[in-house]
Amino acid sequence: RAAACERGEISHQVLVKTMITSAYQLLHADRVSVFVVDEVRQELWLAVSDDAAGLRVPIGKGVAGTVARTKNVLNIPDCQTSDLFDRHVDRLTGYATKTLVCVPIMATGSRPVAVCQALNKTVDGVIMPFDETDAET
Repeated sequence: RAAACERGEISHQVLVKTMITSAYQLLHADRVSVFVVDEVRQELWLAVSDDAAGLRVPIGKGVAGTVARTKNVLNIPDCQTSDLFDRHVDRLTGYATKTLVCVPIMATGSRPVAVCQALNKTVDGVIMPFDETDAET
């Protein structure tokens, strides 16, 4: 689908929806969010979220901002003990983030255009850390 999107055969919205659906299924995530890079403002805006769409995060701040700056995957097995994790969003939404994996979405030329974040891997009703295989998916 990504190649079809580049050719203009499908919209970016369809591509993002496909990516999110795949992330839910492959990663067993309770929630999946997509942050879009705003290069002019040097921030990310939360484009796809169950309850915090529109939220803005400076590039370099928090988990998503760090992933956008470094272009590296971050796998955080215990968010409550991570210095990068911003508890403000959990307080705002009432959601309890325990584990997460966050990956950059790269464009041609090695620049991130978005960041995808999966929260709380849940298998048989039990929340568990994402593993290395999840981070590579």
